[in-house]
Amino acid sequence: MRVYAYYRVSSMHKEQQNSFEAQSSHYTKYIKNNDQWEFFRIYSDEGISGTKKEIRPEFMDAVNNFVYET
Repeated sequence: MRVYAYYRVSSMHKEQQNSFEAQSSHYTKYIKNNDQWEFFRIYSDEGISGTKKEIRPEFMDAVNNFVYET
């Protein structure tokens, strides 16, 4: 099964940057440590509010790729 992750932070503040890096590391390791999964890719939006999906380009790419893949 091909697996991808999506994460985001809503600001570019230092605390959010640490969270962004931690999320990336966590999801990459989590996916790659499961032998039944094929790591597809990480999608991420940095410094973008989560209130509207239309303004999160990586999120929309993830959705579109998922729909295309199924």
